[in-house]
Amino acid sequence: MSTGAPPSPIAELRGVSFSYRGGHGGWLLDGADLEHHPGEILAIVGPNGGGKTTLVKLLLGLLEPQRGEIRLFGERPAATRHRAGYVPQAAALDVGVPADALDIVLSGRLRLAPWGPRYRAEDLDAARSALDAVGVLDFERRPFGELSGGQRQRVLIARALVADAELLLLDEPTTGIDPLRERQLLELLAGLADDRSVIMVTHDLDIAFQHATRVACVHHRRLLALPVDPPPSAAEVIELFGVHLPSGAHGHSPNDHGRRVGPDGGENSAPGPGENPQAPGGDGT
Repeated sequence: MSTGAPPSPIAELRGVSFSYRGGHGGWLLDGADLEHHPGEILAIVGPNGGGKTTLVKLLLGLLEPQRGEIRLFGERPAATRHRAGYVPQAAALDVGVPADALDIVLSGRLRLAPWGPRYRAEDLDAARSALDAVGVLDFERRPFGELSGGQRQRVLIARALVADAELLLLDEPTTGIDPLRERQLLELLAGLADDRSVIMVTHDLDIAFQHATRVACVHHRRLLALPVDPPPSAAEVIELFGVHLPSGAHGHSPNDHGRRVGPDGGENSAPGPGENPQAPGGDGT
């Protein structure tokens, strides 16, 4: 009995190569392949400066590869990125912005507003519903800069939800969040994946292997698929990254699959105070 064709990938990379030098050396990605399917939580791991954030920008059509092909919802990313919601690191944003949580979420409706930057009653309802869905409705009128790191991250997720995003792309969503809020945030993402797909960039291997359904590693300019169940052993991680990584940061696993992969594949138990993604034109992250 036929079960029908499998669903088409939401995101695809085929032989993608990219360099900030316009193809004159310095490749961050070289012949990279990737597929992301509906309902998956895909974690992208790798060392700082390895190309993880650059990969997200390529998927959104904010950067163009020198070689290869990228498809988002079956088309060029520039034509379909409105169907994806990008959630940046909360720590990378200016917390002095004069806006409350509701204002931040409402900004996600601008694309849907027929008469320019004016909000309708239905926009307010949608924004409050999104804040409620991520558990921060009580803080709708609190200035964004006065929220905790976890609350700010939830507000940014709500902003993506209110734009009817079918795919969430999150860049280091747990940076600067304490372990309790981290667990709550990851549980939230698991629930959201019931209705949409999730791609998250992280260099926390615990998070990747325990909360994602698939893991891809940016390694030597390629994308390698890593097993989730069971996760790689300590020996396999050493072979992959060239370093010994101790057991999980939160004591979850005896497999020694690691803590955080720092610069050049080294282990880094916590983000540095200035650890933010590079803007386009930098050396990439």
